Amino acid sequence: MMIKAVLLDVDGVLTDGKKYYFEGKVAKAFSVKDGQAIFDAKSKGMLFGIITSDGWEGITDRANDLNIEDIYTNTKDKVLAAQDFCSKHNLDLSSEVCFLGDDVNDIPILTEVALASCVGDATPSVRDLCRSKEGYCCTQSGGSGAVRELLEWLM
Repeated sequence: MMIKAVLLDVDGVLTDGKKYYFEGKVAKAFSVKDGQAIFDAKSKGMLFGIITSDGWEGITDRANDLNIEDIYTNTKDKVLAAQDFCSKHNLDLSSEVCFLGDDVNDIPILTEVALASCVGDATPSVRDLCRSKEGYCCTQSGGSGAVRELLEWLM
């Protein structure tokens, strides 16, 4: 298995899954350590995409900060989004792509990718699926270095 691309969920993966509401706005915290690891992996040729069911405008801002061009927000079918990503980059989902998830809505895509991976605080059914597929279960929680941990393991 040669992983050429990593697809990332946002809430609970790139963030700790918390939303902070103030003055009619939403804020979320992203790990700069994860961001640095993404830059490092990109410099070695790894491709990245973001696939999330959330539609928060800050996701695009963070993706732009990370120079991630493939952003799928408000996504109800993550497998379809992943197939679009693969078509665009001439990749095979089942042999060249990793997805890092955390919750039950990630299960359909985790069953399809070459490397199913989850954050340390993923829901038990997601952890069980990743283990059953001989995937990678991070020790770090979402928003707290799980992306970096996965990328260091992959590289």
